[in-house]
Amino acid sequence: MKYHISCPQCLQEQGFPNFEFRQAEMDDKFRIYSTCSKGHKTLTLLQEERFELLFDLGCEALLNGDYRGSVLNIAAAVERYHEFFIKVIMLSNGIIENDLDEIWKFVKSQSERQLGAFYIIYRMQLKMQPNGFIKDTHNNEVRNDVVHKGKFSTMEDTNRYDKAAYEYIIEGLRILRKDYSESIQKLREHNLHNAIPQGNKCVVATMSSPSIIGLTSGEKDWGTKSFEEVLSEFKQRIEVKKKITEVSKYAKYLEVLFSKVNRSE
Repeated sequence: MKYHISCPQCLQEQGFPNFEFRQAEMDDKFRIYSTCSKGHKTLTLLQEERFELLFDLGCEALLNGDYRGSVLNIAAAVERYHEFFIKVIMLSNGIIENDLDEIWKFVKSQSERQLGAFYIIYRMQLKMQPNGFIKDTHNNEVRNDVVHKGKFSTMEDTNRYDKAAYEYIIEGLRILRKDYSESIQKLREHNLHNAIPQGNKCVVATMSSPSIIGLTSGEKDWGTKSFEEVLSEFKQRIEVKKKITEVSKYAKYLEVLFSKVNRSE
């Protein structure tokens, strides 16, 4: 995935961004390396969780008419949501951060074991069961036909599957945000720390890119919007992002303008 990065060192030195917004590739550990025109080298860490990005990719595919790609990404997002949920509950029960990855190795490559662990932990910890998304026959058929049989789903089936997945994920996250916010923060900090390579010599910055799920969103109405509503808002954000490159064309002019404003203050 590619993101447009503004140099944080320029921001610190000048008191305003350089407006270059250079495009850079994000790797699998959510690291984005970039170098601005002044030679500042930066390592930017994306703060969103993996399931959030996968869900965004699935919804973008839905909007683009790539229904098979949408189901593949949303199905992967659901599995990574299970992992996130399990780890948050583990932390809340006294498992230390450094043990998380070692414990996860036992189920890392087996989605059925992960699902079983999720259901057991959900039932034991919350004294209830998650909604019927995973058990729903239609959802299972859509997912399995796409993932295992190479089929191409229809717009109707894809939209139904994506919507059900969204409601399923939001249901669990609503509980985590309310009762396990400290453990969520611990897991986020653990993941960010692990993403920084040993011997890193770049300035490290973090970046948040608003996602459909918006795990750390401060919106008062978080979790109350319908799938149709969040999908519409996501579509608008995509259009705004496309215009970022236009801003970069006027980077030098904007930099001079802001520099004059700063001096006058």
